[in-house]
Amino acid sequence: MKREKDTNTSENSEQEAENEEEPVKKTQGQLIQEALGLDQETIVKIEKQLFISKFIDSISEDIFDYIYRDRILEKYMDMLKKNMSELDETTAAFMQETFEQKQIEPTISDLKSKAEEVAQENDITTSLNSKLRKNGLIGMLPLCILVILIYIIPPDFTFYLMIPLCFLCFLPQFLRSRIVRKWNDFKEENKKIFYQENREKIILLKEFVQITLDNIHNILLDKKIPLELIKFSLSSSDYKNLKLINEQVLRGGITQYFFTFEYPPGVEPVPIPEIIKDKYMEPIGPKKRTEEVDNFLILKNIKVLNGEIEKFEVELKEVLKDDINTLLNSCKFEKTKDFSLIMPNYTPETAIHCICGEIAEFSNVQKCSWIETESEEKFEFYLFESEKCKCGEKVFVLSLMEEDVKIPDKWKNIFS
Repeated sequence: MKREKDTNTSENSEQEAENEEEPVKKTQGQLIQEALGLDQETIVKIEKQLFISKFIDSISEDIFDYIYRDRILEKYMDMLKKNMSELDETTAAFMQETFEQKQIEPTISDLKSKAEEVAQENDITTSLNSKLRKNGLIGMLPLCILVILIYIIPPDFTFYLMIPLCFLCFLPQFLRSRIVRKWNDFKEENKKIFYQENREKIILLKEFVQITLDNIHNILLDKKIPLELIKFSLSSSDYKNLKLINEQVLRGGITQYFFTFEYPPGVEPVPIPEIIKDKYMEPIGPKKRTEEVDNFLILKNIKVLNGEIEKFEVELKEVLKDDINTLLNSCKFEKTKDFSLIMPNYTPETAIHCICGEIAEFSNVQKCSWIETESEEKFEFYLFESEKCKCGEKVFVLSLMEEDVKIPDKWKNIFS
C-alpha cells in the first residue's frame, strides 16, 4: 500500500509539474510598461526615436561604413521615415518638419558621395563587406580544388598535398585580416580630415540627433519615468543631457558609448519600482562568472538572398536548452564560410546581442549536419559562436541555411 501511495504521489507531482505553466518571458519595454503603468504608445514612441538617434549618429560619426552600400543605406532611410511617420501626430509633424528643414537626407547623400571620392583616391572602389565576400570566395576556390584532387589522385601522392592544404586552410582568414587592417588604416588616416572639411554638414546631423534625444528626454520627464531605466548606446559622446555609464572599444578602434538620460538641475529623480529595481539598476560591465551557461538564440523568419541572411528575428530559447544540446550532440560539425559572408549586413542597428545587452561579435561558424539513422533524413543548419562578451558569457546562435528548409518534426519546436 505504501508503495502504491508513493507511486500515486509521484504521478500527481509529475502531473502538476506538467500542468504548471512556464513563466512568460517579457522584454525590457514590457516590464517597464507594466511596472510603471504606461501605455504601449509611449514605449513605442521612445523605441522608435532611439532608433532614429542611433542611426543618424552612426552616420555622423563614421560615414565611411556606408560607402558603396546604397541598398543598405536606402533600407535604413526607409526605416527612419517609417518610424517618424508612426509617431503620434504632433511629434511626427515636428520631426518630419525638422528633418526637411535641416535637409538631413540630402546631407547624408552628399557626405556619402564625398566619402566615396576619398575612397577612390585611395584605390578603394567597393565596400568592406563586398571585398570580404569576394576574397572569401577567392580564398576558398583553390582549397576546394585541392580537396577534390586528394580524392582523385592515388593515396601515395596525397602526402605531398598536405602542406599546401594546410596553407590554404589559413588563407581566407589571412586575406580577411589583411583587408580589415587596410580598411581600418584608411579610415584612421582620413576620418579626421574628412570631419574637418565637412564639419558644418556633420554638425547638422548631430543637431538632429540632439533634437530627437531631447524629445525622448521630455517624454520620460513628462511621464515620470525613471531616467536610469532607459539605457542605450551611441557612436559618439557629443550630446547634452546624457549621463555616460560605460564605454567599449570595438574592433577597428571604434568606441561605443553607453548612456542614460540625466535629470535637469533641481529635478528630483523619480523612484524606481522595487519590482524592476534589481534587474535594471545593475551597471553595464564585466560580471563575475559563477557557472558555465550556454545561451542559445534562434534566428527565425530569415530572408536569404544569394546565400546571405538579410533579415531575421531573434528569439531566446532558454527553456529548450536541453533539447538544443541533444540536437548538437547528435550532429557532425564542419567549419564553413566566414560570418561576414553569411551576414554581410551585420551592423549595430541589426546586430545580435548578448543577454547582457552588448553586441555579440561572431568569429566561429559551423555547419551542423544531423542525420536520422532509420530514414537517413538529413538536416543542416548554422551554429554561430560569439567571442566572449565583457560579461563573461558566450552566445550560441542556431539558424537555418535557407528559408524553406524542411525541418524534421523532432526539432520543429526549436526552429519554429
